[in-house]
Amino acid sequence: MPYYLICPISHEIGSQSLNLIEIVRTHPVKGLHNDIIHDGLLDVADAAMEFYFMDSMEILNANAFFKKLVRIGISTAHGIISSISNKLIKQLEPDQLLDVADWAENIVRPMSEKINVAKELKATYVLACPLSNEIATEMKELIRIIQHDPRKGIYAEKIHDTVLSFSSVAMNYYYLGMADILKLGSFGRKLIAAGIKTAEGLLSSLSRRIFKNLDSGQLLKLTDWTEKMVLLIKD
Repeated sequence: MPYYLICPISHEIGSQSLNLIEIVRTHPVKGLHNDIIHDGLLDVADAAMEFYFMDSMEILNANAFFKKLVRIGISTAHGIISSISNKLIKQLEPDQLLDVADWAENIVRPMSEKINVAKELKATYVLACPLSNEIATEMKELIRIIQHDPRKGIYAEKIHDTVLSFSSVAMNYYYLGMADILKLGSFGRKLIAAGIKTAEGLLSSLSRRIFKNLDSGQLLKLTDWTEKMVLLIKD
């Protein structure tokens, strides 16, 4: 069974995404669904980045200035892929439209017994991003260590590295994953990668400072939030 990085999404985005998948599969006609595909893809990516980045800022008690900087990085990636995908979606052939539907179905999952953590996250739908066994195991071990001994400052660098690994996996999967589906050229991919790098750099700089000052209560809150995001799903 593979590990997944889980992100709760609203009922509206989840149901609209599944409805879009059905529409595209039923009528995979070039140019027919341009606007709803464009908006649907961005809704999914934005929901993920909002959860992984902005929710983590809340956990870290980041101030308004740093939240704004991270928001700029996310907005950069959003703006780039929105502009480029709006043009390329119009050119998608029927087989490519079906690829988009398959990709979306692998990501958007309704809550079920095998994703029962969604109950704790108060979600009826989740996004599921594949996660390597190595990263998942590393994260679970770090959580175990912190929960056993949540002392201020001693895990700051390790937490920083783990958070950045998660963020990198998520951003690359959702944004560059869409770039692959839309068959963006090297220039478009470089622009999107630059936006991702900006967001990661800001998060890295901020988290290094904050993790050093997390007290025991904040550390346990952070591990509890993170633990709900990584689980095994029986596909």
